Amino acid sequence: HHQSGPFAGDIRFLLENEEMKIGVIGVGYVGIAAAYSIFQQKLANELVLIDLNEKRAKAEAMDLMHGQALVGRCQVTGGSDYALLHNADVIVVAAGVAQKDASETRVMLLERNIKIFGSIVKELDTYCPNAIIIVATNPCEILTTYVQDVSRRAKYKVLGTGTLLDTSRLRSSIAQHYAISSRSVHIYVLGEHGDGQFVSWSTASIAAKPLTEGAVINGITYDKKLLESKAEETTRAAYDIIDGKGYTNLAIGLCCAAIIRSIRDNEKAVLPLSVRLTGEYGIRGICVANPAILGKDGIEALIELPLSPDELASMRGAAKTMSDLYHSVNPDAEP
Repeated sequence: HHQSGPFAGDIRFLLENEEMKIGVIGVGYVGIAAAYSIFQQKLANELVLIDLNEKRAKAEAMDLMHGQALVGRCQVTGGSDYALLHNADVIVVAAGVAQKDASETRVMLLERNIKIFGSIVKELDTYCPNAIIIVATNPCEILTTYVQDVSRRAKYKVLGTGTLLDTSRLRSSIAQHYAISSRSVHIYVLGEHGDGQFVSWSTASIAAKPLTEGAVINGITYDKKLLESKAEETTRAAYDIIDGKGYTNLAIGLCCAAIIRSIRDNEKAVLPLSVRLTGEYGIRGICVANPAILGKDGIEALIELPLSPDELASMRGAAKTMSDLYHSVNPDAEP
């Protein structure tokens, strides 16, 4: 009996896609946090960990497998051979070198990471040419642009974690201030996951009330200075965490899992990800952090926000900075 009706395609998709194979490349702090989130949330029935250090990848896989009886069936394998990723559905790329310390900017990482990514993409195009690739390594937007440029797969199948983490941090902070669920806080951090990020206050709302001068929400009056200081705390948060524990990994691992869930369940969630612009905001040829609709095939559409003139200038500034940097390290890229 075949299903018909408005959701038939979705139901059929869910039935066919109960089997999901996910690969994580790089089992450093971020890779393992992503793998742990994927495993614990039962997002895959097959999880493959790939790392240059084969012994480490196999050990991490074994450690996860020991929890299988507590979580549910998910086969985890590890190794350094990319052939293990044959026909994977989604790949999280968390390989590359991390920030040495707070004095190393995300930008200084770029040259070191582009080299690593070039060789990874060749392998992925060989063994899983149809997989959706999620880039979690910094600088996220530029590396996502690079993967789109060098991979043979369609560009909508390559995205970065963008400002999903920054947006989530800021929403939590503002939700606390207004004593309201963060699900009712609609606000985006945009531009890039890094120094060029900015908050789109002009499009922000809480429970459908715009966050503007004079707005009283849940008995609390709008205070621009206070909200901006919360945004600054969000920007500084990563550096504070690196200062305290040496790296950030848990929340970004959860971001990877949220992205995968939207793909697996064809949720069509709107998430602020690293996506390539094709004329939006007058920008093209580079990825920026911007809300996008994410479904089973990857990025379905971008949401071009009605930014204020200042915000538009920030978006264009972030794009120009990243584009100039990208072209300086990859002169072969299309202008």
